[in-house]
Amino acid sequence: MTVQLRIPLLSTINGEKERRVGMGVITIVAITTTLHKWENVMSIDKESWGYRRNGKYEDYHTVKELIHMLVETVSCGGNLLMNIGPTGDGRIPYVFQDRLLGVGQWLSVNGSAIYGTRPWIVQRDALSTVWYTASKSSVNAIVLEWPQNNTLVLRSAVSLFKEGTTVSLLGHSENLAWQHSNGHISIQFPDKATVEVSWAWVLQIQSDK
Repeated sequence: MTVQLRIPLLSTINGEKERRVGMGVITIVAITTTLHKWENVMSIDKESWGYRRNGKYEDYHTVKELIHMLVETVSCGGNLLMNIGPTGDGRIPYVFQDRLLGVGQWLSVNGSAIYGTRPWIVQRDALSTVWYTASKSSVNAIVLEWPQNNTLVLRSAVSLFKEGTTVSLLGHSENLAWQHSNGHISIQFPDKATVEVSWAWVLQIQSDK
């Protein structure tokens, strides 16, 4: 669910995530699913919905921030509306081109975890900065921060891991090794330099039926 409030920027409201989208408007994105369709409406320019000649670099969301917003929104069953501010003669300034191309580059590898998916039974993992979506043949675990020591620990997806379960990392050619450990799942990541993408990484978890 998305609610827009004209209030000062705060860190949390009742445990829900917040986004500043400019002009003093805060979009609060619930971290659980809702029973109806909803849309997270935001602007790449944090300070305006239109074109600004005097915009500073730090006034614009980074590609990483935009991808993380997209992942969190889709995981909760929402749609992300990403606004840009063209010039008066219809040109798209470079900063917006850069952000859109960056998101598009990420989606060219990881789009199967976004397009045509639905919320899984859990949205965010209990232990990690991992958000889940579900496809027809897999559960997608979208990792927002590269795991320390190349080892990712999951708790909320333990039920998926059984004999025959495979874990693939999009943008990497080989399946990843995993093991049960004290009620958690440990997944061994490869060397980061061998993976095609940045900003966020998608694990596709497939279990034999």
